[in-house]
Amino acid sequence: EKIKEKWHLTEEELADKITVAHLVSVSRKIRTTFNEICNRLKLGIALTEITEDIASVGVFIQEFKSQRNSVYDKIKDCIEAIHKCKELKRKLEELGDKEQISKEVNKIRKKIEGNKEKISNKGKYTKLIAYAKEYLKESMIKNCPVCGGPIDTKAILERLDKIEHEETEEIQKLEKEIKDLGEKEQRLQEKLNSIKEIEEQLSKLKSGYLVEEDYSEMEAKFLEISKEFEQIEDLLNFRMKKTEVNGLTTIEPTPSREELERDLKELEHLKSLKSLTEILNDELQR
Repeated sequence: EKIKEKWHLTEEELADKITVAHLVSVSRKIRTTFNEICNRLKLGIALTEITEDIASVGVFIQEFKSQRNSVYDKIKDCIEAIHKCKELKRKLEELGDKEQISKEVNKIRKKIEGNKEKISNKGKYTKLIAYAKEYLKESMIKNCPVCGGPIDTKAILERLDKIEHEETEEIQKLEKEIKDLGEKEQRLQEKLNSIKEIEEQLSKLKSGYLVEEDYSEMEAKFLEISKEFEQIEDLLNFRMKKTEVNGLTTIEPTPSREELERDLKELEHLKSLKSLTEILNDELQR
């Protein structure tokens, strides 16, 4: 009654499902799907062929039980790997295009080098101004050393102070821009490093798992055959218990009319042979 209630079976349905033909048929179906899953997972596992003998169903049940957990664990590992791949790809999209970032880094580096060159040139210019100021302050000359014309030393010094101040401010701006560009380059370089790391992780995952497989569909199939297997195992156990109770070695469905008539004819034939044997024995004794 428990097995009928568990699987919602009538007495007639239960009788049909514990026949050798049914148990073999369903076991073969489960085996085929299981082997297909193992093949798709490239596990190198294949359950033994199932013959028409009920004993082979028992062997199949033991084999399936011994491999079931490891195969299901592999499916779950694959599903987790696929989810991780999707998450890594999402992160790659957030980080941006690698080629574009590399171009931006190169552009920043050229800009930094250009600014450093400008600072170097302006440094030479401000140094020259400082020398000129020092010379004018010390000599207080009245005539230009180049053209010989009269000069206003005080006005020239004021002009040189202004130029020096402007150049110093420009150098400071260039230095700040270099600092800002350097920080930006660092952030972009960190992005490139992250992209490289993620790409390596993806490559490793793709080499270990078939990312193009639909593992969710595979899991659904596996759970389906696992349910069918549970029923087959219950049915076989029920059959064995019923066999023990009845003292039988097999349980077969009710013979057909043709089978009964054939068996009856064989029985009549045996009876005729027995009668003939008895007559011959009587003749020999006389």
